[in-house]
Amino acid sequence: MRSLWYVWPNPLASSRGRSGVKHTQLNGGGPAKAAGEIIVSGGKVLVNNQTGRYSAQAAGSVNRVKALLQSLGQTVEIVGRL
Repeated sequence: MRSLWYVWPNPLASSRGRSGVKHTQLNGGGPAKAAGEIIVSGGKVLVNNQTGRYSAQAAGSVNRVKALLQSLGQTVEIVGRL
C-alpha cells in the first residue's frame, strides 16, 4: 500500500493508502517541513522525499523520518521514487 507522508504541524501524518491524495490535502495546503512517499514491502518500510508540492524541504528530513520509524521497531530503507 503506497501512501504519502508529511511532517508539520503533525509529527508524521499519512494518507494511509488512499489513492489520488495530494500532499496539500493532508494538511489543508499549509506548510510542511518535509513530505514524501512511503510503502511497506517485503517486511521493510520504504520511504523517500518525493513530492511535487514541497520542494524546499528541511535538510535531512527523510533521515529523521527514517529514525522515527526505526525507533518504532521498523526496518526502514530510503529509496528513490516508489
